[in-house]
Amino acid sequence: MVDRAMPRSRKRTVPPGTTRLTRTRALRLAQEGAPDASDWLMLFTRGERLTLIVLLAEQERNVADLQKATGFRQSTISQHLGVLRQHGIVTRRRAGRNAFYLLTDERVRKLLMSLGLYPDRTG
Repeated sequence: MVDRAMPRSRKRTVPPGTTRLTRTRALRLAQEGAPDASDWLMLFTRGERLTLIVLLAEQERNVADLQKATGFRQSTISQHLGVLRQHGIVTRRRAGRNAFYLLTDERVRKLLMSLGLYPDRTG
């Protein structure tokens, strides 16, 4: 008689210290994180703001430098810089009466690289 045992089901092994991500859990995580990701991505939907972000990714600049480079009004630039500071994307450094701004969020730099708006200098 031939032993025809049922084939064993293959279980994926999970490395110690990690948890297996089920579809239900992945969906729940996506639903919980989607509003935050959506809010973050909305920061890049304004053309003026995206232009400022690209310029600040290149080097630290003050409002006058940004105004010369873009032709935008000072009030427009200041408003967008305020939003970017609130979200931690740029930082401000004061030097006397001048304020200099710089892109500090590396996620933004990676996003710009993926869009082809900033050169990838790693390779």
